[in-house]
Amino acid sequence: MKQLASSGQLKPSDLVWQTGMTSWKPASGVEGLVFPPPTEDEPPPIPPEDTANLESPPPVPSAKPKDGYWAKNALASTATSLLHRGQSAGQLLKKLCERANLRWKLIPNAYRVLGEQVHSQGAYRADFPSIYVRLDGLLAEIAYLKERPVGEQQAAPFAVKVLSIARIAHNLPHTQLIKSRVTNAFRELGNTAFAKYGENSGPKELVQQIVDCRKRLDTLDTEIRDLLQSQPGQIVTPKRILIAGGVVIVLLLLFAFFGTKGSR
Repeated sequence: MKQLASSGQLKPSDLVWQTGMTSWKPASGVEGLVFPPPTEDEPPPIPPEDTANLESPPPVPSAKPKDGYWAKNALASTATSLLHRGQSAGQLLKKLCERANLRWKLIPNAYRVLGEQVHSQGAYRADFPSIYVRLDGLLAEIAYLKERPVGEQQAAPFAVKVLSIARIAHNLPHTQLIKSRVTNAFRELGNTAFAKYGENSGPKELVQQIVDCRKRLDTLDTEIRDLLQSQPGQIVTPKRILIAGGVVIVLLLLFAFFGTKGSR
């Protein structure tokens, strides 16, 4: 032990024991052991008088929570959760509106423009003959209904002009219906051409617009699906917040309508 202590292999703070001792004690408390002077990295030896009882200190008593602590904490947690879900409901509503605009307006309009371009060039007529036959017939019917009436001629009598104007007014609803069918046919032609030929279906700028809209639609579908997923046990979810908000708006509109009607 003396040799280990003098060589520095045994530190003053190392615990030692031998038969007859009731507990371990630091080597600095053993008589006859001489240790080299401590360096800056070594702690000073423990004095022998401080090694009589090596007991661990008692645990620090935990602070007792004040009255109302748990209630306030639960209320704050609930308010934070409701605020977060309200923000999620707002994001969900925004994404649903953007998705509806893409699905029912931007993408169909892009297909229609592409279909008009394809039809004007007579491209893929052999691939989609039924669409071309339907389009040609509708366009010919519109041209017939829009034919310049005789009444617009300078030499035509007044009665003929009145009859021509009446004929135009009579044919106007039918013309609007045919125009709607033409729009649908153009949209179908553009959609079918894009589905079969992809980037080669038309001008690059028109095709790229369709590609960008479809990618954005896929991204929105994923984001909306993630927002609609709720954890088990949750009562308030973004979807239910939207439903409740819609019900409140309908009730307010009904109240305003019947209230105004009753005041009259």
